[in-house]
Amino acid sequence: MQHLTFSLVNLTPAAEGEAIIYNAGEPSLNQLQLTLTNNGPELKLKAGCPLPEDKLPPGQTGLYLSFGQILTDMGKGLEINAEGWGSTYTSAGNWALSPSSEMVLAKGEKVTLKLSGFKVNPNSTTGYLTVDYLGFSGIRDNSVQLHVTVAAPPTQGKKSLQNVLAMESLDGQNAVFLMASPQESFDNSLSFSLRNKNKMEPLKCGPNTIFTISAVFGKVP
Repeated sequence: MQHLTFSLVNLTPAAEGEAIIYNAGEPSLNQLQLTLTNNGPELKLKAGCPLPEDKLPPGQTGLYLSFGQILTDMGKGLEINAEGWGSTYTSAGNWALSPSSEMVLAKGEKVTLKLSGFKVNPNSTTGYLTVDYLGFSGIRDNSVQLHVTVAAPPTQGKKSLQNVLAMESLDGQNAVFLMASPQESFDNSLSFSLRNKNKMEPLKCGPNTIFTISAVFGKVP
């Protein structure tokens, strides 16, 4: 397991604990929670004012959040509630956060950020929350992408596919890993699960039900 892991869920009951944001006009349907978990030895976090990534002083801890084109205005209207953290929107189109005072994150401890107040791009269907993290003593600076599904709110008596379908990697990060050399290979494992979380209503699949799985290739960070 990675030293520092991230999870994203929508806390509203309709989302049933999944990383879903709804493209309806009601902001109360989108109450996201981003959780950072330390799975290894303690991490020391150095305080400072939140600054753009290219201006962060050496050693200072910084988090950078970007939803890309999922949100209108590149997420400028996002509201972040993070106890003990300062935040600011940067000209790079992301949110910068840094601890307001020195922090020590022991093994098993978490940092929780609440994200709300945003508007969803009506043309979005899926995407990623990109989190860059810097200045966590003991681990190298890195970046992670958390899959986000954009969907219409479920209506009474109807379940959208996002309510029952989940794809997860074995480390929980929905990521695949590369070797340092392009000539080397590395085995990755993903688990693909279909589950009906509504115990009261059976999920019926007919003989013509089809699921299509595709891969999208990206650039090496």
